[in-house]
Amino acid sequence: MGIFVANKEIAERKDIINPNLIDGSASFDGSSDAGKGIPQVTDAKYQGLKVVDQSNRQWNGFGPYIYVQKGTYTFSCYAKTSGLGFKSIMIPLNTGLDDKDKQPATVNTQTMAISSVSDWSRFDGTFVVSEAGYIHPRVESSGNNDVLLLAGFKLEKGSVATPWCPSINDLATGLLDIQAIKSKLGGVKLLYRIYYATSLKEVA
Repeated sequence: MGIFVANKEIAERKDIINPNLIDGSASFDGSSDAGKGIPQVTDAKYQGLKVVDQSNRQWNGFGPYIYVQKGTYTFSCYAKTSGLGFKSIMIPLNTGLDDKDKQPATVNTQTMAISSVSDWSRFDGTFVVSEAGYIHPRVESSGNNDVLLLAGFKLEKGSVATPWCPSINDLATGLLDIQAIKSKLGGVKLLYRIYYATSLKEVA
């Protein structure tokens, strides 16, 4: 998150967690495969997040369609990958059938490379939207003999990749689930607090 004086950025706060703009990112709910294949969402988890296994196939990516306004954004994800195939974060629409009814955003960066790593690592890329519209943040792979495991997608405003967190909508859904449990328990009071690290404000 940037700190501005007279419209000039003077510092960056790296201890503040920005909201995640992607709903369902812990389980990949609401995401779409740009290659029209079936993404392999597995039972495996990394840090409590569901893992997509897209190993050993050429792949055009898997991610949400999101409408964004003008501004600077950062996309990040956890990945475990190996092999010689080219793997990258992609931001713009794929121009496939799923995209034809969406007005694409104008972005300055099309692709950001992901290197092969021996263990789970976090990758991120920052881009600027100069014209509002839809983007399809995802990871693509060109190799058929590669390992590609993905988890914990996050899209946030600003140029700093802050730690993964659920979206505000996901937090609200979780709060409703807790309220439903309280009702079923017939008045038994549950003690719970949900803190959202963006403001460190107790919301429940």
